[in-house]
Amino acid sequence: SASTESVEKERILFDYDFQRPYASLEKVVKISGFKFKVPAALPDGYRFTVIHFAPKEKAGTSLASLRFAKTVEGINHGSFRLKAQPAEADLEAVTDDFDQNDFTTITIMDGDKKTEEKLEKKKETFNVNGQKIVKFTIQHGDEKDFQRHYFWQDQGVQYEITNSGSNFKFKDDEIISIIGSMKYPDEELYKRFISEEQLNEGIYD
Repeated sequence: SASTESVEKERILFDYDFQRPYASLEKVVKISGFKFKVPAALPDGYRFTVIHFAPKEKAGTSLASLRFAKTVEGINHGSFRLKAQPAEADLEAVTDDFDQNDFTTITIMDGDKKTEEKLEKKKETFNVNGQKIVKFTIQHGDEKDFQRHYFWQDQGVQYEITNSGSNFKFKDDEIISIIGSMKYPDEELYKRFISEEQLNEGIYD
């Protein structure tokens, strides 16, 4: 079912047998087999924390997933995730599939009782530097801004930004700034995209 597919995709996102965490963007770029852009500008206080990578033989396509977070005195004040993978279908097909099959229901647990509740989606489109961006806002009951997903494609690569949960939602102009700053990494960006905490934990560097 669509719900099962969504749960499975979320499980896969953090399955270390499926994809591994790395502390260095440069390392993942070297092993990924495809070129992808990253944001040169981040919202105030945000920094790169980790990149997960799944090779094509495990994911069906190479997939890089970068996490950015704002932490103040050890407390999380927001996060977002950027995914990049080779585009295997056009943007319309990708977003139509997401609209029909992903995040259609949510499972609510109350003790041993499990219920499925329907999620609603609001779809919008806008442009950033001539690129079409498709935005989905996921609604759950009275929570009209449960999750946000932004999709776009650039030079054969599909990108998605997810800003979800209670993680201090961005305004669209902040997302536009992030997308507008996307560029292929250079030496300066490689230095900025190193996660010290991941290195300290002995993550694949």
